Amino acid sequence: VKLNLTKGATHYHANYVRPYWAESLIRTTTINNHIFYK
Repeated sequence: VKLNLTKGATHYHANYVRPYWAESLIRTTTINNHIFYK
């Protein structure tokens, strides 16, 4: 069984930064201190 914990994410960053592209993507999940987007 293959699990995709990021729910199809194509981008991610640590929660202490705010990349310029983050607002243009859909947040999929947070794992520890990383936020994932697609």
